[in-house]
Amino acid sequence: TVIVESGSLMHDLLRSRGMGGSLALVPSEPEALRLLASGEFDCAVAPLLTGKMEIKRQGLEKIEPAGASIASVDLCFAVAKGREELLGDLDAGLEIVARTGAREVIYDRWFGALEPRGSTMGEVIRIGLWVVGPMVGLLGVALVWTRSLRRQVRARTGQLGAELAERKSAEAALRESERRFTQLAESISDVFWFAAWNPPEIKYVSPSFERIWGLPRSALYADPLIWQRSIHPDDRERVASKFRSFVLDTGKSLYEAEFRVIHTDGSVRWVSDRGAAIEVREGVVRQIAGIASDITRRKEDEARQSLMMQELDHRVKNNLAAVLSIAETTMAGSPTPSEFGEAFRGRILALARSHVALAESRWRGASLRGLIAQTIMPYQDDSGSAVELVGEEIEVTPGAAAAVSMTLNELCTNAVKHGALSRAENGARTKGRVRVEWRKYRAEEEMCWSSGDGDGERADNRSEGEMVEIIWSESGAPRNGAPWNGEPIREGMGTRLMKGLVGHELRGEIRFEFALEGMRCLVRFPQNRAG
Repeated sequence: TVIVESGSLMHDLLRSRGMGGSLALVPSEPEALRLLASGEFDCAVAPLLTGKMEIKRQGLEKIEPAGASIASVDLCFAVAKGREELLGDLDAGLEIVARTGAREVIYDRWFGALEPRGSTMGEVIRIGLWVVGPMVGLLGVALVWTRSLRRQVRARTGQLGAELAERKSAEAALRESERRFTQLAESISDVFWFAAWNPPEIKYVSPSFERIWGLPRSALYADPLIWQRSIHPDDRERVASKFRSFVLDTGKSLYEAEFRVIHTDGSVRWVSDRGAAIEVREGVVRQIAGIASDITRRKEDEARQSLMMQELDHRVKNNLAAVLSIAETTMAGSPTPSEFGEAFRGRILALARSHVALAESRWRGASLRGLIAQTIMPYQDDSGSAVELVGEEIEVTPGAAAAVSMTLNELCTNAVKHGALSRAENGARTKGRVRVEWRKYRAEEEMCWSSGDGDGERADNRSEGEMVEIIWSESGAPRNGAPWNGEPIREGMGTRLMKGLVGHELRGEIRFEFALEGMRCLVRFPQNRAG
């Protein structure tokens, strides 16, 4: 149902269009709008302009103009018949209104209220000043603050850049320092270690730990006290006590200890360990750093030097006694002073040669080949065939060197006087030969020979170690008219001296075999004989 003012132009228009049956007629347009606002009807038809004015006047907020115009109506001014002059006055008035600006006042009064209110330029300016002014002020403040902030940011950025560059430089220097430290710690033969204490923890240990202790570094990291358990039992408690005293007594600046370590392969290493506290808090040592050095060779040298001094003292006394004994023995067996001088000189030189050989080896021992060569090689002929040396490299102890050298000297002296190295009656060099062989073998039984065919000196002791055997063989000795049939004519002083040297000094035995082709001497003694 459509509400419409009865008898209005809208009523006539709708009725002419055949809608008279669905119309609700009211006496006035305002009444039509009030009924529509009450919700009793769906819609109302009214002129748009006057309808908007009435809606605003009555405050009918629930009504909104909808749809398009349903009729196109031309509006004009009308006057009563016979009053046409009023139209001319109305046109003149409208022109004045348009020219003076009063049109806006009339429009605003009757029509402007129906449209959204616009703002005048003054109002715009006032509003702009009221709103934009503070905003401009705030913008100015913000601009100033922003510029200040930018300056501060630039300054701080520069400062941070400098700090960052300095930090990067410090980090690079630290990395380089760490690289150098690692390179040094992992290339030296000593063990560098760094540890925390209370509770114990190994922070770092260099690779040399594995060489000295024979344990992997991972084992030490897992068990920080495993290094103490590898110490020799005779040294362990002493070292542990010294270490505990160091970490508990902060007045001690250094920890030092020398001890033996049992390597995993069973060998024993001497270690010099030195440490220092690098952090002490609340009177307790917290961190320690130190260096452990392998001093095995130094300890061996010290022991050898001590032994050498003892040996030297012993040798000097023995050598003095030996010189006196040689002098007495040589004098007793020498019919003339010249023979005494020659024999005594040769024996003292043999003793001296043994000392030279021992000095060259720092009294560790002497080369058997060297002792033999020094004694007999001066008698080698120009062809190099008079003397032949055959044997492996064997070292004899300092105690045995002098006795071996003097025994060889006696054999050589006898060969020069009576044997293969002697000269014919006319003084010519003979074709005699001397062959010296030596070897090392292992003996498990009593050291002796059967004395059925030869003349020998037997030792009473047994040997169960390495033995040294020297075989002196002569051939081509000149007869010089002597009625010699292969048996010794007599036992001279040299023979008695050799038997004493081998039997008593070397704890060995010597045997002589005499044949028509030449004399043969066999000497056997323990290699480890100390004299």
